[in-house]
Amino acid sequence: MSVHKTNRKSKPFVTRWRDEEGKHRSRSFATREEAETFDRQQHKKGNVLYHVVYKHETFEQAARALVDLVAFSQRESPGEPRSLFLDIEGHRNSEGGFDHDMFELQKEFLIGYLLQFMTEMRTPLYHVRNNKGQRDDVPEGVYFEGQEPPPPDVEIREVVRGDDLA
Repeated sequence: MSVHKTNRKSKPFVTRWRDEEGKHRSRSFATREEAETFDRQQHKKGNVLYHVVYKHETFEQAARALVDLVAFSQRESPGEPRSLFLDIEGHRNSEGGFDHDMFELQKEFLIGYLLQFMTEMRTPLYHVRNNKGQRDDVPEGVYFEGQEPPPPDVEIREVVRGDDLA
């Protein structure tokens, strides 16, 4: 990547790079500082998070493990871009698709909730990028309404209700 000055009056600074597929990309900026900031962000490798949901794990166990993984990444590398790669073992229905829990985990929980704390996600069902920007106020845990409550000395920062995921 690099920053170039052009002859244009509007947004004269351009940064160019190649994306993951090898395609040339460019973006224009009004100031050199904006272009250089963007250029530095593109150079950041970030954190690649990988998790396997095993066949004995429930939706709640997998969701908690994923939130813990993202929170750990934020504590260890604050503000760095985060990419999640998820594999799922078992959890198949009679037609070969994912069972209800793992379908809900991928479709509702990851996209509907966890994506806001990520730059991108790759699951067996999809690859998605967060175009709104990654949030860094990752909760230290998650409590699912209707489940056994956490111990009284635990501070609850997030309560996830079933209707919050839709």
